[in-house]
Amino acid sequence: MFLDAKGHSRKVSGIGARQGNGTARGSCQLEPEEAGRLGDGCLAVTAAFNLCQSVIPQFIERQNGHIISIGTNLFQNPVVPYHEYTTAKAGLIGFSRNLAAELGQYGITSNVVSGGLLKTTDASASTTTEVFDLIAQTTPIKKVTAPQDVANMVAYLLSDEANGITGQNFTVDGGLTMN
Repeated sequence: MFLDAKGHSRKVSGIGARQGNGTARGSCQLEPEEAGRLGDGCLAVTAAFNLCQSVIPQFIERQNGHIISIGTNLFQNPVVPYHEYTTAKAGLIGFSRNLAAELGQYGITSNVVSGGLLKTTDASASTTTEVFDLIAQTTPIKKVTAPQDVANMVAYLLSDEANGITGQNFTVDGGLTMN
């Protein structure tokens, strides 16, 4: 994806990384060989690392850039046992914060935007109306987060107005986790 974009005349000013959903199973339900797959979540961090490695030299040369990773509010509130997914997202937060500490001197920011259950995406398509209603009632703003809500935060973090923000995990979930 990035290599295709790299050849275009426009310079890359920000990048993002995301990982799909895991399988909802309790840790006591995992077989020993399945527990070994928790490490598979590290592939998400490796993918983010590889993507960052490809753009960081350009960002350093320009003395500006934004790295945005997509997390999950399950890191703060693991109500669904997606062990490998949540573990990977926790690793992504750590990776993002290390990037922030290392690259800030070059004007490069690194942040994570973590959504809650989004209404409606491919990942939440099978979620029942009752579950969406329950979530809406438990958030202070009484609504379920939409993909556009997460996109708005990403857009803000890519803007010049957010140049002083780095190393943060912004949870966009209507206040459900309030961290």
